Amino acid sequence: MKEHYAITGILRQGFMGDSFFGGFIVVEQDNTLRGKLIDDYGPSSLSGTLHGEQLDFEKIYDGRNDVIKYSLKRDKLGVYIGRFSGTDTLDGLPFAN
Repeated sequence: MKEHYAITGILRQGFMGDSFFGGFIVVEQDNTLRGKLIDDYGPSSLSGTLHGEQLDFEKIYDGRNDVIKYSLKRDKLGVYIGRFSGTDTLDGLPFAN
């Protein structure tokens, strides 16, 4: 059975300030996921996995080829906190609820 999630969050980008995002993900029975996000930089597509408290995915903005990799873990309050990095991005500290 597929699970559907709406997500929101903030990317803490240091001197660049905060960037807010929203979107959805669909998690398949085998724990693979796909989804769409929108943020200050435009729409993007997601693919990855959700295993228990661990969320790992890759994001590619529409019209771009570079991949941004995310690795987040859900804390005791249900907030996902982690890191992201990419060849055309600075490293960052995202969190989502």
